[in-house]
Amino acid sequence: MDAVLKQLVLERLDADEDADGAWVWLVLAACEGRQDLEKSLGGDLPRKRPRSPVPPRVTGEPPGAYLRSITVEGFRGIGPASTLTLTSGPGLTLVVGRNGSGKSSFAEALEFLLTGRTRRWEGRAGNVLRDGWRNLHHGTATISAEFEVEGEGASTVTRVWKADAELEASVATWQPHGKPRKPLASLGWDEALSVYRPFLPYSELGDLLTDKPHALHDALSTVLGLEDLGAAQELLREARLQRERQHRDVAAALDPLLDRLDQLVREADDGRARECHAALSDRTWDLARAAAVVEGGGDAADPLVSLLRQGQGLAPPPRAQVELAANELEAALREVARTQTTDAGRARELIALLQQALTVHDHTGDGPCPVCGTREQLDAAWRERTEREIARLRAEASAADRAHARLAQATRAAEQVLAAPPAVLTRLAAEGVTDAREALDAWQRWRDGIERSSPAALATHLREAYDPLSEALAALGESVSRELKRRDDRWLPLAADVREWLATARDAVHGKEQLADLKKAEAWFKETQADLRAERFAPIAEQAKAIWQTLRQNSNVELESIALEGSATRRRVALDVTVDGVEGAALGVMSQGELNALALCLFMPRASLPQSPFRFMVIDDPVQSMDPARVDGLARALHQASRTRQVIVFTHDERLPDAVRHLGLPARVIQVTRRPGSIVETRPALTPVEGYLKDAHDLVRTNDLPDHVKRRVVPGFCRSAIEAACADLVRSRRLRRGEPHADVERLIERQKRLNALMGLALFDEEQREAEVLRSIDNRFGKPAVGAFKACNDGAHGDFDGDLEALVADTRRLTQQVLALS
Repeated sequence: MDAVLKQLVLERLDADEDADGAWVWLVLAACEGRQDLEKSLGGDLPRKRPRSPVPPRVTGEPPGAYLRSITVEGFRGIGPASTLTLTSGPGLTLVVGRNGSGKSSFAEALEFLLTGRTRRWEGRAGNVLRDGWRNLHHGTATISAEFEVEGEGASTVTRVWKADAELEASVATWQPHGKPRKPLASLGWDEALSVYRPFLPYSELGDLLTDKPHALHDALSTVLGLEDLGAAQELLREARLQRERQHRDVAAALDPLLDRLDQLVREADDGRARECHAALSDRTWDLARAAAVVEGGGDAADPLVSLLRQGQGLAPPPRAQVELAANELEAALREVARTQTTDAGRARELIALLQQALTVHDHTGDGPCPVCGTREQLDAAWRERTEREIARLRAEASAADRAHARLAQATRAAEQVLAAPPAVLTRLAAEGVTDAREALDAWQRWRDGIERSSPAALATHLREAYDPLSEALAALGESVSRELKRRDDRWLPLAADVREWLATARDAVHGKEQLADLKKAEAWFKETQADLRAERFAPIAEQAKAIWQTLRQNSNVELESIALEGSATRRRVALDVTVDGVEGAALGVMSQGELNALALCLFMPRASLPQSPFRFMVIDDPVQSMDPARVDGLARALHQASRTRQVIVFTHDERLPDAVRHLGLPARVIQVTRRPGSIVETRPALTPVEGYLKDAHDLVRTNDLPDHVKRRVVPGFCRSAIEAACADLVRSRRLRRGEPHADVERLIERQKRLNALMGLALFDEEQREAEVLRSIDNRFGKPAVGAFKACNDGAHGDFDGDLEALVADTRRLTQQVLALS
């Protein structure tokens, strides 16, 4: 976006009290372009709103270009090279010629020269016009135009085709005076030709209002310099539509998933499907809840699946552990058996008694045994024997203790192997899972071994009950795996589809959360653009209305307002009119001539904008479908435009040159004629008066024409010249007073005789024929009276006077009559 528009956006945001929130950042990002907008929507927001200085505003007009000439060779109706020479600078030029004379070929050639296209050829079925662009009588095709550029001098633009080249295969260059040729694009007019297009062919004139309503809107809106605002609004619109479309698509894709989830719930009572369905069936989707189910945490949502997963891992104690426990029991039993001959308890009592005896010996010394008297003498030898006995007894007691301790430990280890059935097995049996009851019973029998009466029986139980338990749990594992597979075969594909949907749903939900801000930003741009558009378009609309007032003449259609409305596919130019004070729609109440006039009203202000580098406008055949009164209005409107622009009008209708002439408007008229072989010639056009006098003069100078023929025909041409001069005077005088054109023409037609028409011209009143000769004598002198009488009488019979003198006197008389205007 250019700096001026960006500053306008900042100023309006600063002045807007409601401009707060994330949508403001979207407005600013859209001003910078698509990439910045995407970053902003992605969360990459600037920290501070920019406050750029006001940029300098460009004022004044760019250097203007006027047309000096158009030269065409081998293009459309022009064969050998023909040049239309123009007067560069403001002014009105009428290029006239009958249909087929080649005049429109100049207009189309200029348009194609600068743009590489012509609007009249576009959209036509069969490309008849395009296929016939080469002139049949000339092989070489070239178009060139000379321009006078203010402050830069003359430049020439040329487009050349090679022999047999297609229409598009031309080479276009421009050459400043005295400098090398350059590519046409370097001239820098490409954008201006689109925005301020100075060409208006008749085909476009007729279609401008009725063919494509948005085309006129675009043509007018581009000159306002607000395209960047529209582009920013379009970026926001695209972002909004993309997110709305994405959310709709995601929502549409969810419906079949919900149906499948519901079916799985009904048919298999799948808790995962139930949980997922509950998370996504509400108006607001709980994506995190659904993701937790499908991303591997779904077992929690289905207790049976969770139970089956646990049951899938059930297994008996490792066989090595069980075998080790049984072996240890048997080894401990054998060790206890080896110590069965030793009374460990009696040995401990005897050790205590002997230890007491040693204690007594320590206190009393040698002497008889206090227990048995003299039979045993307690002395050193006794003491030595006793200590050896105590050591022996202690060894026997310790071995017995270790054997019993090992047996006890082995028993405890075996009992630990015989753990109670896990709760999950009980729950599986309660759920009726296949083989779960058998596995539970086998485990319970395994557990019952803890009640065995002897370690030997326990060891036997470990070996005998292990295999049945292992087989029962293996069968259960297979049953659980089959059930899980059956359930997962239905759930996992659905979970994968939900997971894939979630990946897009997250973006869609995030995008939907941004819609409110996008809509606010888009609405702000729409309102701002409408305000600025109305502000900038107002001068163009007022100028168009002013031109309509000139063009409408006696039309009862009043143009009340012109406005650019709508956006996107609904953009249009709103034309509000009243017909005799009653409101109506322009396209419905206006004739084709009025519509053409209205299209001109809209074209001319755009082509006359000071920002345009083109100081010329080219209009082809604007007179068609216009009534005589409106032709006078057209002449006045063209004259008004020609005060600041070079206005070049191509027409086959003599009414426009006539209107310019009798309204006394300055204009240059160029006549285009076509001779065999597509030879097109241009020359300054003659007025009817000049034409009749030239014909009369040429007849007088013709040597091979009999004299009696000259004397009958030349006075008739002279009389026609006087009639044309009188009619021109009457038209000019009365039309300038504002009299209706039709009334003036009827007034002239009522004057059937030359005297009556001259009387109307001289006195501005009818029925003054008797005073005509006297008035001519008083105003113009005797030669004028003689010429008038000779033309009036000679046209009805032979003239016996000097023919050259008659032509000269008639010329002076017509000049004197026209001077009265």
